[in-house]
Amino acid sequence: MKTIAIALVIVGSLVVVTGSASARTKKFPTQITIQGEQETSSNQTLIDGYVDSPKARCLSNRTVGIFAKDSTGATGLLDVARTGLGGGWAGRTEQFSGAVSIIAHVDRKRFGRKGHRKICRAAEDEFFLP
Repeated sequence: MKTIAIALVIVGSLVVVTGSASARTKKFPTQITIQGEQETSSNQTLIDGYVDSPKARCLSNRTVGIFAKDSTGATGLLDVARTGLGGGWAGRTEQFSGAVSIIAHVDRKRFGRKGHRKICRAAEDEFFLP
């Protein structure tokens, strides 16, 4: 009987430790916005925007993938950009034809030490071309 009680105490403590470790991971919302696209004189297109989050560490040094989407729904990578301190980003690409929209995707970002992880969520925005 005593060994059963000890086993239950050990199992109970493992559940408490596991539950408290997962409770220390905080997730912060992220939004990405495409401000627009404009043609440059060198036959390229400049696409820019910004990342927004209530957590300041979620703004800088984020990877942004810029994709073109055609009428069939297929996407192709145009450029990869990094956000600056305030969350601003810009990408430059060759002219694209047949695209109906531009998609900007910011990857998830993790920071903090083990057991105290903080996660900035991924986000996506779609800009429809005229």
